[in-house]
Amino acid sequence: MRMTELKIGDIVPFAEPRRITGKPLPEPVWHALICPPLKEKAAAGILNKNGVRCFFPREKRKRVHQGKVRVLKHPQVTRIIYAKFKHRPNWHVLRERGIITGVFCVGNRPVVLGVDIIRAVQGLPTTAERLAKAKRQLMVAAPGDRVEILDGPFEGFCVDVTKAENGRIWWAYVNDYGLQIRGECDQTEVVKQNVV
Repeated sequence: MRMTELKIGDIVPFAEPRRITGKPLPEPVWHALICPPLKEKAAAGILNKNGVRCFFPREKRKRVHQGKVRVLKHPQVTRIIYAKFKHRPNWHVLRERGIITGVFCVGNRPVVLGVDIIRAVQGLPTTAERLAKAKRQLMVAAPGDRVEILDGPFEGFCVDVTKAENGRIWWAYVNDYGLQIRGECDQTEVVKQNVV
């Protein structure tokens, strides 16, 4: 191995400046970042330009200025933005460039936020809420469904729904003698038969 010396006039390749993110992560992670005062929009813009999806919840406020109503958007919680990193964040670079002043940590480890927490911050339903809503919709009887009556004189009968409206259903039942029986009841008094 030979040692070479640099002489005056030699061109030295400079190291590439460090970026705000590094190597790709196996899966994206969300972090809550603390930015300088009144710099939420600027910090989010810089991060978005560098491939980091971020947002901060805003609320609309009306201001009257010289007789004109203006609607302005202000952060709901100041100095906090939420960022989704697909690449490993270089925290020291983010801090040195003044983009952020810190990150929410436990000890010295940044907190990774779950998707349900982010959806709640955005005002969207969480996974559990979406599943509960889908289950409720699945259990609602519609015309053509076969349901079992849970209460009343026809308890245990399996009937066909002919009409459903405003939480009530109308049903029809044909007995062994060909006699058709019709009735109505509340949606909560029946259970669908074809739901697993």
